[in-house]
Amino acid sequence: MKKLLGKIGVILAVALLCSAFVFASLTVGYTDDVSLGRVRLNIETYLAGKNQPTHPSFYDFGNKWNGYRYWMAYSPYPYRNGQEENPCIAVSNDLLYWETPKSLANPIADNEETGCDELKDPHIVYREDLKRIEVWYLGRLSKNLGGDGESLTLFRKYSNDGISWSDFEVMDTIKYLSPTVIWKENKYCMWSIGFATYDTQGTIVYQESKDGFSWSKPIKCSIDSKKEDIDIWHGSVTEYNGKYYMSYIDNSDKQEIFYCVSDNGVDFSKGDIIIKNDKTWKNLYRPFLTFNGKEYVCFYGVVNEDGQWYISMSKGENIQKLKGITEEDISKMYPLNDRVENTRSVFYLVGKIYNAIARCFRIEILLLSVAEFILMWIFEKLRNKKYIYFCTVINLVITYVFIGLLNNFLSLYVVISAIVLSIINFTILYTIKNIMQKRCD
Repeated sequence: MKKLLGKIGVILAVALLCSAFVFASLTVGYTDDVSLGRVRLNIETYLAGKNQPTHPSFYDFGNKWNGYRYWMAYSPYPYRNGQEENPCIAVSNDLLYWETPKSLANPIADNEETGCDELKDPHIVYREDLKRIEVWYLGRLSKNLGGDGESLTLFRKYSNDGISWSDFEVMDTIKYLSPTVIWKENKYCMWSIGFATYDTQGTIVYQESKDGFSWSKPIKCSIDSKKEDIDIWHGSVTEYNGKYYMSYIDNSDKQEIFYCVSDNGVDFSKGDIIIKNDKTWKNLYRPFLTFNGKEYVCFYGVVNEDGQWYISMSKGENIQKLKGITEEDISKMYPLNDRVENTRSVFYLVGKIYNAIARCFRIEILLLSVAEFILMWIFEKLRNKKYIYFCTVINLVITYVFIGLLNNFLSLYVVISAIVLSIINFTILYTIKNIMQKRCD
């Protein structure tokens, strides 16, 4: 019996050590690539304690416009709460210290005034001829509010000082996401990205309008001569010296940031990776790339393992050698009181496993333990010398299935939690069985 216990102990120990090794690998990146921002930009939203902005768009005036050179439109998205995804404005003079313009109360638009259940995907535009900034954004009218729950309305608001904003205008109804709007040569140019809900997935379309209300028919853009089934999620387009630069993320789990170039705004070159995701963040989101003649600056959304959404930034003189912001830049940013969870730390990952195990100590586990105890007793009565191996496997499988049903079967946390919990469970059961057996003897 001691030999059997020794063997099963070795098996469980090896399984636990292997899991711990893989688990520890989560605390480091694949490559620790310097192109990716390690920290968020500190941007205070109108939601106290929930400073989770995303979907950045950006305009560089070159010089200060109403007190600030850089203007950004974004939308808060705390823990994927679309009802709070209302367009907002942030400003800066150095790209690191972002604040709300003095006298402005964000958001500049909200879903209640439009009757939509959510607003999203804001994009900032400057009309030099009218000396005003405009923010274009999407709204979806849910079925509960009389809509079809799918169609997207394109809205616009404008301001001559960035503080006082016009009433919203309904510009169009579209079936695409992440619109980019540019004012060029007395017309609006718009690029937007297809989505599965609207049967437009894998496409990028271009449209023009002189007044913003009447738009040309969508023209499919190409990346590396491909117009259909393009591997793209969110993205944006900027123009500099007659060339158009598109930045976008793909649909893969890694979600790296690509860029491509076009001379006509329709036919783009093959996408090249400029920012690699090395697991510092769980996901990346809509990038916005700009070039001021001296350096490239790329803003993009980032999401951590806790589902917190932020904006980070990378920049550099060579687009293939961008450098992301790091902990050293935090002191130059606007001070925020909320905390960003370091999901790469050992303490966070240990806590994650502890919480997964704690959630599973319920009455169901007790009932499963009773069933396992009965199996152990039956196999021993049958004098099957290998019963302990069988019970160990049954214990592990049952625990894994139970935790997987409560969480996610494919998550490493679930695998490790199942092993830890099964060891605890099996040890308790085996101890109880031995105590009862001794008393019976």
